[in-house]
Amino acid sequence: MNQKINSSIRLYEEYFKLQNVKEGEKVVILSGQQYDRTILEHYQMALANLGADFYTMFIPPKIKKIQYEAKPGTDFVFDSIKDSGLVLTLPGAMIMYGTERGIELLKSGVRSLHNSLDEQTLRRLWPTKDIIDRTFKGVKIIEAAKIMKFTSKVGTNLVYDKTGRGGHCQCSLAHIPGRWDNSGYGKADSGPPYNSVEGTLVINSGDYMAALDRIVVSPIRCTIKDGYITKIEGGADATLLKTWLDSWKDPESYRCSHAGYGTNDGAIWIGRGSTGTDRYNYYGGLQIAFGSNTLITGARYSGADVKIEAASHLDIDLLNHSMWLDDAQIIDEGVIVHPECK
Repeated sequence: MNQKINSSIRLYEEYFKLQNVKEGEKVVILSGQQYDRTILEHYQMALANLGADFYTMFIPPKIKKIQYEAKPGTDFVFDSIKDSGLVLTLPGAMIMYGTERGIELLKSGVRSLHNSLDEQTLRRLWPTKDIIDRTFKGVKIIEAAKIMKFTSKVGTNLVYDKTGRGGHCQCSLAHIPGRWDNSGYGKADSGPPYNSVEGTLVINSGDYMAALDRIVVSPIRCTIKDGYITKIEGGADATLLKTWLDSWKDPESYRCSHAGYGTNDGAIWIGRGSTGTDRYNYYGGLQIAFGSNTLITGARYSGADVKIEAASHLDIDLLNHSMWLDDAQIIDEGVIVHPECK
């Protein structure tokens, strides 16, 4: 076995150790049919080296109407994984997020981790102790706060009353019963109570609209009232955003579903292999999302504690914004300044 293969297997051994996979643990790898078989073999060798009891399942897509992405999985599939400790989902098999059966399994204590990253990106966005510590410290502060506020020099002035809502974080860890996470992530946020977001959001040149996979080149001004975008103004990018949201023919696509900030200092905004995952989790970057939000789990700080069913979901990632939680400033123009969150 050559050095490169050995290095990959050792990487995935450490990856599974972070998820608290121990000898005898029941692990299921769920994969779409197009996933790289060589990488799958490296996952399997890593699990074998740890003494896990595991198998891999390939599942075909099952498309349903009025959903923003395919939700594969049948009762037969869910029944077959219900006694597992950890479910690793790969592209084409993200069945634990936003599905009734997936939520049921998470609430029963099954852990789930999704990985859509190649090996090089996973190494760069690896969940270091610093990332994990600052993410959990940040989400605790979010959970304790009542008011979240975003501002920017270009005109954002957005107030989000989160009274009664918990906090949610992701940092590549599905290490305790009921927890769901995404590989390469580092973010802390919260889902708002219904109709509680008010103000103006300015999406500036250089910001990112994830579902459109677009770096913005002309500023967009969004008016938000009672939790919904009510007006979109600007140039070409504003037209694109409005056209995209209108295309779903669902008023809930305009509803704010979660907001927070990135904690992964390995993330790169643009260039040198940057991905959407980088921009979601960019250190000091803010994110606000609109549309569906259906992640409910059995673990604290995992899940948005809110259920919004919508035809679409749009994450908007923002540079050079400031953020307050109650009277405490967390971020100043894209720089994390709160001592517990750095």
